[in-house]
Amino acid sequence: MNPKPFKPSRLSFAHAEIQNLRIELTETLSLVKKLKSELTDRQESEALALELVSKTRLQLDAANKTIELLRSNATRETEAYNTLLFELEQSNARVKSLEGPR
Repeated sequence: MNPKPFKPSRLSFAHAEIQNLRIELTETLSLVKKLKSELTDRQESEALALELVSKTRLQLDAANKTIELLRSNATRETEAYNTLLFELEQSNARVKSLEGPR
């Protein structure tokens, strides 16, 4: 069997089809390049966000430790104040008892 020779119309159709495929390939490659760039940007953004989360957690931990320390100090200071107030009241009562009735 001998293959049929290409007719000019078949040849132009094949040439047009090849051109269309080249255009589609160029568009596809451009889209892939764009998507790859977007992926890289998103990965960089994610890395920055994770770094920010990590720093924020450290700040939160430090703030919580400061709150604990302040609460502990406030408790100790309140206890010291109450002790001094109690001693002062006892002292006043002793002074009154020593002074006797007026």
